[in-house]
Amino acid sequence: MTPVCVLLGLGLSGKRSEMGANITLIGTWLARSVWTFTSLQSSLGMKNVHNAYLTLAVSLVLAVACLGLSPSAKPGSYRGVARAAA
Repeated sequence: MTPVCVLLGLGLSGKRSEMGANITLIGTWLARSVWTFTSLQSSLGMKNVHNAYLTLAVSLVLAVACLGLSPSAKPGSYRGVARAAA
């Protein structure tokens, strides 16, 4: 749910990209699976860090990076409405 909320917020106010959204969702899912099902938490000394914090951090980093670097990203929905009205 966290990556969807991040993408919704960025898509409404910033930029939107289908490819960026897919990369963010799949990357967050992979990071969360590795964090949950491997001993990575113990190896990094972060055994008490909850999945929600990891999910938020990964989804924010991936979404901002993908939307910022994507040449095909469209303006956000609110920006498109404001430009059309002007």
